Amino acid sequence: MPSVSERAFSILRESHLLRGLERHQLEGISEKGAVTMLAPGERIAEDGQPIVDLFVVLTGEVEVFLPETVSRFSRVHLATVGPGKCIGEYSFVDGKAASATVAATRVTDVFCISQKDFRTLLEEDPALARIVTANLLGILIARLRDQNIRLDLFRPN
Repeated sequence: MPSVSERAFSILRESHLLRGLERHQLEGISEKGAVTMLAPGERIAEDGQPIVDLFVVLTGEVEVFLPETVSRFSRVHLATVGPGKCIGEYSFVDGKAASATVAATRVTDVFCISQKDFRTLLEEDPALARIVTANLLGILIARLRDQNIRLDLFRPN
């Protein structure tokens, strides 16, 4: 039986990151992670800071943004992320610091698993690694395509 609730387990099963995994694979992942409740405004990642966990939003939503700084005169909204979507995948792939700040916009439950534990699971199960890698590529490519559309200012309606 998974260490998360059945409701959380079903959201994980349909999440973009973990879609297509066998039940035993999802149970292994859920046993290594935990569900955390975020209060409105609570941050789970800070632009430029190390990030050691990978997150899947279960309920609620988070905003991904670039915070106001000395060289950035205003906060820049990048995305609103809801149930089934993951956070921290850039750092998981490249090992670098967070590229944006992520904060809950309302009460939000997230599943979190340490990158170290997740990597270990991937190394131990090549089938799991293949599915997750394909899912990660799909997530990242979809974001690039969406960004291309947003940057194409001359696209006719």
